[in-house]
Amino acid sequence: MRSNVYIIVICLWFGVGQIFSQDTIRPKIEVHGYLKTLQTAYVLNNNQLITDQLIHNRLNFTIPVNANNQIIAQVRNRLFYGQAVQFTQALNGNYLDGVNPDKDRWLNLSVGGESKTGLAFLSTLDRAYWEWTPENWEFRIGRQRVNWGISTIWNPNDIFNAYGFTDFDYEERPAVDAVRLKRFIGYSGSVELVGAVGRDFKDFSIGAMYKTNIKTYDLQVLTGFTDKNYVIGAGTAGNLGLAGLKAETSVFIPQNINEEVAVSATFAVDYTFSGGLYLSGGGLYNSLGSTTGSLASLFNFELSARNLYPYRWSALLAANYQITELMGGGLVAVYSPGPSHALFLSPSLTYSIAQSWDLDFIGQLAFNRDNGSYKSPVQGLFLRLKWSF
Repeated sequence: MRSNVYIIVICLWFGVGQIFSQDTIRPKIEVHGYLKTLQTAYVLNNNQLITDQLIHNRLNFTIPVNANNQIIAQVRNRLFYGQAVQFTQALNGNYLDGVNPDKDRWLNLSVGGESKTGLAFLSTLDRAYWEWTPENWEFRIGRQRVNWGISTIWNPNDIFNAYGFTDFDYEERPAVDAVRLKRFIGYSGSVELVGAVGRDFKDFSIGAMYKTNIKTYDLQVLTGFTDKNYVIGAGTAGNLGLAGLKAETSVFIPQNINEEVAVSATFAVDYTFSGGLYLSGGGLYNSLGSTTGSLASLFNFELSARNLYPYRWSALLAANYQITELMGGGLVAVYSPGPSHALFLSPSLTYSIAQSWDLDFIGQLAFNRDNGSYKSPVQGLFLRLKWSF
């Protein structure tokens, strides 16, 4: 099977020029995607600089079969080069093990390799599913995104494929190998059933969700089993006066009765002013989070729906402002109380160079309280150029 995957991905990668020739495309097939370059600089303890480069391409294929059937295939190609790859190899490590989403999956649809010169390449079939949509039904089978989250930053209801909000360069977010059946009820209601496989058939997840609308609020309740935990959860989205309100909570009950029950809950309130300023504030409670952890917890915790951020309590404030028609700026700040008083800041600036061309500058700065004052031992600076087609 791996050899077949190699053939499929290589043909897609090297056939881009042929794909965009109108003479070679069947009229019904839709192809779009992007090509990005990301320059990264990490400053450690104000005296050590680590630089990396990433060339990131995505090809999205939509292949209609008939009015109610289509096939979706999306390929993610990444070329890494820089000191992080070199350092990993110098320690006899494998850099791709840290960035390959298929590393622990039963179905490995990634191919790649790396050289001792600090160059690594990885191509992943990031989406690959068949979708059938008869009246009031939706059925999908294959690698897909199961999006059960409501809130903007943290999603305790997203039990199948949790993601970290700091991974800004993966807009599509992770997928899962699953079978999904959805029945639409009335104007805004639905019932959804999902079954997914992880590392093997013993590592599986199942879930059911019901959605409805009451007055101005969308409501959802869910139950399931994932990562050896039984789950019950709920979420809502609606209006709080002129502002928007989103909230989610999930309770994870371990199959092993000797393990701790986990509770994850979040809420966010947002408001857009007439001048174009957008503000959002909220918080996260994670019962598994630390109340005494240091800043290092930000970089070594294991992400999952039951552990979305490494601290017990976290507060968030986000702002975005459209400076001009072509330029926008933003700032995200996350504070977690505790001995280190961990503070995460992410400023951003976006500029539209031309149609389909965008330039982004993004910072990720980690602070902790040391001897009565805040210091930042780690700063990440990112410059991204993106062409969408």
